[in-house]
Amino acid sequence: MTALILGLAVYGWSWAGNELTQRRLTLEVIDAERAAVEQDRMALATDREALQAERKEFDKLIKEKHEANNQQALKLEKDRADMEDAKKQVQDSKTAFDHEKKVLDDEKAKLEAEKQALEAEKAKLAEEKITFEAAKAAFAEDKAAFAEDKTAFEEDKAAFEEAKAAFEGDESKKSRR
Repeated sequence: MTALILGLAVYGWSWAGNELTQRRLTLEVIDAERAAVEQDRMALATDREALQAERKEFDKLIKEKHEANNQQALKLEKDRADMEDAKKQVQDSKTAFDHEKKVLDDEKAKLEAEKQALEAEKAKLAEEKITFEAAKAAFAEDKAAFAEDKTAFEEDKAAFEEAKAAFEGDESKKSRR
């Protein structure tokens, strides 16, 4: 009789130990999933910061280009005004007039070359904008995937809580018997 009681006690202790081990393993899996989700969240935050830094750098480059263009336009306006003054001063001399015309033609060619360079820069900025938009779209997709993962995690957590509650309910029924 004592051996039977002792055997039942050992069996109960072993069963309770296995149950605790199973619960601990389940909690470790949940903790690992939480850590993975947190790492994904941190990676997304890092990507967001990198995109924001790239955006700031891109905005800075655009601002610098605009300022350079404005300075160039002011310089060209000043050059044009200076040429007009020179043209008025030497208007009576055909040689001076021809020289002035040549200078204006040279400046026009220079402006056309600069215009072409600005158009090339504009095309480059458009390509960079497309790249930025693609990165932004990829970030939005990553964000949506993260939201889906989070939803799936919440559903798994809810299912686990239900299973835990059902298990605890079964345990309480067993303990009443």
